[in-house]
Parts: sequence; C-alpha cells; structure tokens
Amino acid sequence: MEDANCSVPTATTSHEQPLCAALYNSNFKQVVSGCHAGVVSVWDILTGEKVMQFQTTPERPVEVTAMAFDGPKRRLITGSKDGTLRLWNFNNGALLSELCPLVDSNEVTGILYINERIYVSGWSKRVMWYLDNKDEDKMEHRVWNQYHSDDIYSMHAHGSKMLVTASYSGDVIVWNIDSGQAFCRFNASESPLPLLPIRVIEKPGQVVTVMSPDGLGKEDEDDVWLRSMVEFLETVSQTLNPQARRPSCANPAHTNVIQQINQARRCSIPEPPPDPVIQGPRANMRHGRRGSISAPVSAFLPQPVTVSMGRRTTLLPRRKSKTINLDELEKPRFAVEKVLFLATRERSPDTAILLTSSADGYIYAWSIGRNGGLLGKFRAVHSKGPVICAMSTDRQDQILLTGDSNGYITLWDIEKYCYRMSGGVAEEESSNEDSLRLPQLIPPYCKVEGPRRLVVEQDKEILQGRSVSLIPPRPLSSWRCHLKGIVHLEYVERFRLIVTASLDCNVRLWTTAGRYIGTFGQGLWRVGDPKALHTELPVDLKRMGSCQTLKVLNEGKYPHWGCAKRILEGLTAQKSQQSTKFGGVTTQLRELVPTDPRIVKYTDEQIENTWRLWQEKGRQTSSILGRAYKQKVRHHLPSCIPNLQTTFSSQEQLRVYKALPYSVLRPVTLPPVPELLKDHQHRLNEGTDTAAKQKRSTKRRPHSHTRYLAAPP
Repeated sequence: MEDANCSVPTATTSHEQPLCAALYNSNFKQVVSGCHAGVVSVWDILTGEKVMQFQTTPERPVEVTAMAFDGPKRRLITGSKDGTLRLWNFNNGALLSELCPLVDSNEVTGILYINERIYVSGWSKRVMWYLDNKDEDKMEHRVWNQYHSDDIYSMHAHGSKMLVTASYSGDVIVWNIDSGQAFCRFNASESPLPLLPIRVIEKPGQVVTVMSPDGLGKEDEDDVWLRSMVEFLETVSQTLNPQARRPSCANPAHTNVIQQINQARRCSIPEPPPDPVIQGPRANMRHGRRGSISAPVSAFLPQPVTVSMGRRTTLLPRRKSKTINLDELEKPRFAVEKVLFLATRERSPDTAILLTSSADGYIYAWSIGRNGGLLGKFRAVHSKGPVICAMSTDRQDQILLTGDSNGYITLWDIEKYCYRMSGGVAEEESSNEDSLRLPQLIPPYCKVEGPRRLVVEQDKEILQGRSVSLIPPRPLSSWRCHLKGIVHLEYVERFRLIVTASLDCNVRLWTTAGRYIGTFGQGLWRVGDPKALHTELPVDLKRMGSCQTLKVLNEGKYPHWGCAKRILEGLTAQKSQQSTKFGGVTTQLRELVPTDPRIVKYTDEQIENTWRLWQEKGRQTSSILGRAYKQKVRHHLPSCIPNLQTTFSSQEQLRVYKALPYSVLRPVTLPPVPELLKDHQHRLNEGTDTAAKQKRSTKRRPHSHTRYLAAPP
C-alpha cells in the first residue's frame, strides 16, 4: 500500500531553503541567488534556465546571509553566518579566496565593494574592510571604531564618500568612507534632528559609551560639561608635565580620558534603571541570543566623577542635575530593517537623500547636514504588523520598490518626494514633456484600491519644533509576489523587470506592470516574446491573492471583481440587520452598480425570484431522482477563522483552509437486556453451581475408603 503523502503533488521551488538574496549581473544577464542551506544558483534571466549551482561549504552546510559582486561584477562575494567571507568565480563555482572574521564569528548582514575595498558589517556591531589585492595572499584590513550598541541589520553607500549602517537599536550611523569616522547619527524614536554619534567600547562584563566630539548637531548641557572636564584634565596634565604635547581630538589620549570619565560615571551608580524597550520583528530572537541589548540609560545620568592621574586624585565638580522624564525611558525604540541612499540627489537641508524602513511599518526620509534631519515619513504597509524588509530604486530614483514581510511589493513615485522642500512642500520643476518618465509606464489598472489604499489624516506634524511631512508618495501599483516575506528585490533597468527573492524558497521575475513572467526552477520562458511567457499564475497566489493582486496579475481583465465585492458587502449588511425585506437592499445594489451590464439587464422581479430560489434551495427536490433526493450539503468556513500566531524566524507558516462543523459526542447508553436472555443466563448460573457441588463431593470419597483399607484385621 502506497503512502498517502506520495499522491499529493508538491510544487518545485527555486531553492530548498529560504533565500537570503538574489542579485542581477548585467554583464552576463544572469541572476545569482543564495539560500540558507549554503547553495548558490546561477540563472539565465532571459530564459529562466539554471546555468550553474554550487555549495559554498561542502563539508558542512553553513547559512549564506549576504552576497555582493565586486566592482567589475566578475566575482561573487558571500558572507556566512559564522562571519567568513568567500570570493567565487560564479561561472564555474571555483573558490578564489577565503577571509576569516576579524572580530568574532558573528553573522554577516551587509557587503559592499567600494574603491577596491570590501566593506563588511553584521552582528559584530562593527564595520570593517579588506583591501582587495589579488597579488598578495593576505589582504590588508582595518576595523572601524564601534558606534553601534547592537547588531547591524543593513548597510548602503552614497557614491564613494558616504556609508550608512542601521542597527537593531534604531540607530542610523553615517560614516565618512575615506577617514572611517562617524559624523552623524539618526534615531527616529529619539529626535528628528541629527544626533552626536556615541562611541561604544565593550569590555568583559561592561559596556562603556563615549560621546563623539566630531558629530553634527547642537550640544546640550551634558556635552558642554564633558568638554569642560576634558579641558580641565588637559590643563592639569599640562601643569604637571609642561613638556607634554596637548592632545587633539584625534589623539588616543583624549579618548582614554573620556573613557575614564564615562567608566567612572557608570561605576558610581549602584542600581541603574531598566533599559529602554526595543521593538522589532526579531526582538524575541535577539533577546534569546544575547543578554543586554543596549547601554543602560544610567550611563548618562549626572554623577560626581573621580579620575586617578598618576599619584594624584582629582575630584571633578558635580554638574547640574538634569531631569529625565519617565516617559522617555519607557518610549519604545524600533529596529531599522533597511537603509537606502538616493544616489542622484545632492546633499541639501531641504532634500532627503536617505530612506530608512523601521519595524513600525514606516519609511523615514532624512536630509544629511548640520541643518538636516527628518523631512517626512509615511506608512508603507496597509496594516500593523508587517514591516518593509527590502527596498530598491531605479537608476534615476523615480520609482521606489518596497517589499514587506507578508510578500507584497509596492511601487512608489518618489521623483518629487521630499525634494527641494519649501515650507514643507516639495517644489515643482518644469520638466521636458518629450521625456518619458518611468511612472507613466505603469498601466491605470494597477492603481491601488481597497484596503491597501493609504488614508492620511493630517498633512504634517511638529516634532521638537521641526515640521515633518506625513504625505506619502503616490503609490503606483501593489500586488502580492509571495506568501512569505520578501528578503531582496532588484530592478533590472535594461529589461524593466523586477527580481524578487522570498522566504518561501522561490525567486520570481515580474514586469513593472505586474505581469508574472515565471519562477526560476519551475519552467522556461523567453523575455521579449509574449507568446512564450507563462499564462498560468502561481497556484499559491491564485489561492491566497487579494482582489488588488488578482486585478494586477490578470492585467485588469476582470473589472467585475469590485462589483461582486460591493454586492457581497451589501448582502452581509442585510444579513447582519436581519431584514426580511429585500426591496431596500435591491435598490441599494442597483445604485451601487448602475452601469454594470450583468445587473442592469435583470428586472426587479427576476432578482426577487432569484433571491427566493436561493432561500429555498434547501427544500428543493428532484423530479428525476424522486422526493428522497437531497441536495449536496456544502460545509462553509466559520465566520471567524482562528488566528494562528507564528514567530518571525519560523520557516513554515500555518494556515487554515477548511474547518468542518462538529458537535460534542454524547455518552453511549446500553440497551436493556430481554427477559428471555435473563432466564437463560439464570439457568446457566444454576447449572454451574450444581456441577461444582458434585465435583466437591466426588473428591471426598476416596479418602474414607483409604482409611478403611488401612485398618488391621
């Protein structure tokens, strides 16, 4: 007998494990994808054919967590969960070089190739680079100072001058690539203004935070106090040793003095208050791996400081106490999932060149500079819970592509979003009418409607005296690409295609108009030939796709979906009100769909008869099969499907497709025993007793006879 599971067909996926990225190589017209099983696959984007596949760690599978190409796009760089970097010839699967982690064996989340250097970031909380020198066996490397108190989730670059990193704690650090110095920090949960970067020095059992003196922004009383204490120590040092050289900001002695001050301030506090709560989709997983996730707030409380300098001990004066509101300590801090630079925009206080996606579902637009800060924000998901996990733009920064944790992709028109804003409104420029803009290529049927349509209650809000725009960019299209979260998406400029990689182990190809081309590993196609493209939609999307998704995927060929939806809404309202008259509902439905030919051609009497037949369908009988015939009963889904909660890190998601009605089982009652059986059972019992008595009497007789024979004559 065959197993029942063998008969259930399973769809072929692009990989056996969830994806981490899918990159497009313009030189070879190929898509290179990597999964958590350590397998890298190379696909032809024009046909969908698999060209090459290799295992990054054949001896023991290690999860691939990040990928990038080198400058000429001839080598593939992969980062693993153990912190190892590997350089590959992805055309034949040959391993060219292997770089061991410099700090510790933590997960790599970001890889960039800039100016012959490989920049790496991840759960080590640091940024480091390797010099790509092919002639030498050992690469030159450097580790930058640590300014993140938690794991780095994303990294991106603006040309070859600026680099940005975002962490689980919500901090966004902007770096100078040439010097490796952090000159700006953003955190939407703290302030809409640029903040001073905080130097983090980790030691066994403690974390020391030091305010960087080179950051942008206005200094508060704490910063002024810290500078005055440093100058005071420098004066004392000059007095004790006149030959000593005055330390500069870049001098390590300066940093050591600040480190002593902050370390003394930390050690002088007996019981620090609890840390701020950091929220994000990976919060549970993060707390499970590490203990403390950020420096305590008590590290910044005012305390008297004693610093030892040789044989003398200097007591620094107590600074003015500063009141800390309890609401500020309990304010949630959301992790930043993705960062993206808009490369075509120039740095200006009224122009946003940096986009960050937070765990609260919002996308924040920042301008970088002394007078920069938060210019705008908008909710990029239609409900609470999902987050934006992937972002990409075209070469001209006209369209922003976002992918969320539910598998939806959305296209936004960002050409004028937070661009040269004057008084909170973007200035309009005269554009050439002959030039074709990319948003104009999106068909009208892709317009976002229904629940995914964004509703803005107010235009702006005031945060710490700064006006922040709440008007979102115009959404061009939105549809569901996968049933699980999108981890990477990329726009192919030459063919105007979109490559999406998801946790459902699939890599799919789409047009900007939302037309489905195919899933890599499930079939072949020919880009540019409409007859050779797939006409069948993926089975999972046909089963779970929303009205907006099916409208986009079917190229708007079924506009009556909206009509049917309104009809169902009207019937649901009628049922909830328990109305017995259908005339009023019929009039409402006729008002909703006055131009639909399928409804207008029916009269009110025909609609009334149809409704009456629908009510009496349970009492219908067949004239052919007889009155004993009963119509087949269909089990409907319950009114409220149970909500099954799943964690972010789970690879399989439970879904309820059917729920059959049931009733509680009743106790079994035994039937009464007939009188005839009772009499028969009574006779059997009496016969058994008589036979037992006879057997006992038979056993006693031989003993008496034996005694008689044994007597003397």
